[in-house]
Amino acid sequence: MDEWPAVWRRGLVVSVEVEDLPASEDGFLQRTICRIAFSDRLRRLELIGRHVDVAAFRNKA
Repeated sequence: MDEWPAVWRRGLVVSVEVEDLPASEDGFLQRTICRIAFSDRLRRLELIGRHVDVAAFRNKA
């Protein structure tokens, strides 16, 4: 996960489930990512639209 882009680590990925596999012959513990949960796309778009500079939901009268 250290190699992931910063935007993934700062809110796009909500949770990561990791499974530990038995140690291999060389004695190293192996981990496998088995499930990644992303944040809600519609919620992110709504928050962007409500941002002061975007003002997507304001009446332009």
